Amino acid sequence: MPVNISYSKKDIVSIKPVCAGKSEKVINDVKKVIVKENCSSLILDLSSFNLFDSIRVGTIIATYHFIQFINGKIFIIVQDNLAKKTLENFKLKNATVVISREKQAIYNIA
Repeated sequence: MPVNISYSKKDIVSIKPVCAGKSEKVINDVKKVIVKENCSSLILDLSSFNLFDSIRVGTIIATYHFIQFINGKIFIIVQDNLAKKTLENFKLKNATVVISREKQAIYNIA
């Protein structure tokens, strides 16, 4: 599976896909992890993805996560401000988007 999974002390699952550029495979693998791990709180690290893949994967996974856990929360880590602003424009209610240089703040939450 092309994702690294880690767990925090607050039951937040952290997923970092390791094969940027193969977004369809990443999407399917992350969906499987969400269901298998029953993770209502999730950190999705897309900082190694390019602009278009991070927007695509982030939007699809946040939407899928919302369907699975309507009261869940997903933190999406992206590479730059343009990806962050674009994802924020989708108004994904369950998602908080941060730029990779800010990711330590997210890991402190977890």
